Amino acid sequence: MIYVTEVTYGQETIGENDNLIFAATVVNAGDRDIPAGTTIGVQFQVDGQTDVITWSDSYHNGLKAGASVTLTANGGTNGNQWKATGGSHTITAWVDDVNKIG
Repeated sequence: MIYVTEVTYGQETIGENDNLIFAATVVNAGDRDIPAGTTIGVQFQVDGQTDVITWSDSYHNGLKAGASVTLTANGGTNGNQWKATGGSHTITAWVDDVNKIG
């Protein structure tokens, strides 16, 4: 099992129209290593919307059981950044969003 333990957005304070780059710390909570060559990807959604998402899909170095790694968005439907809008928002990060980990 691989889990997201933290999501960050690259800056301490956020203003409207700021461009944010999301990152997720993921941990391999299973008892088997994820082998090198396996893509460990994360998808980031804002307020549950799927029309504008960002993702990380470039980590292929494997992950030992019990270890963690931070994955930073490197792509998305409009690039790797989300332009902040006014109000409160919920960020959801889905690890292994395209089922590449067995």
